[in-house]
Amino acid sequence: MLHYLQRHPWRVTLSIGLSVAAAAVLVAYSYVLQLITDIATGRVNLAFSIAVPLIVGYLVIQAVTNSASEYVNEALPLQLGDELRRDLFSRDLAQRPNVFGQQPVGNYVTQLTKQVDIVTSSYFHVILRAFYLLMLLVFAAAGTLLIDPVITLAVVLLSLPALIFPFLVKKTARTC
Repeated sequence: MLHYLQRHPWRVTLSIGLSVAAAAVLVAYSYVLQLITDIATGRVNLAFSIAVPLIVGYLVIQAVTNSASEYVNEALPLQLGDELRRDLFSRDLAQRPNVFGQQPVGNYVTQLTKQVDIVTSSYFHVILRAFYLLMLLVFAAAGTLLIDPVITLAVVLLSLPALIFPFLVKKTARTC
């Protein structure tokens, strides 16, 4: 299945680039909120006429990057699924009639519809979504490191039980 992603390196690169941009802009939201709070409390002396266009500009950038990333990350798997469906259909049509008749027609229909949809949603979508979430994690960790390394360490330590617990439960469930 990976070769379907390799057929379109520029689309995959665009998807990765937009995912990185969307994750970075989303993490920057906390800094924008900090700026708003600092302006409201008087810690930052920024004129209202300058602050509002900056914040609105950020919100526009966030909307554009998020929308573009979601569009590409939805469209690319559907295109790859269509290519997979076409390849399967071509392979099935290339079979000789005596080989084609060995399986029930329903198997071919299921393969071209439901199974391709499952591959599209469970493989192509998941790969692109996982990359976006990984970038979000990296940028969030970098952001908290910039704010306070102690907070980052506390978050990592508090997250460890949530990461370890599923493996312990799975191991216990296997032994029962």
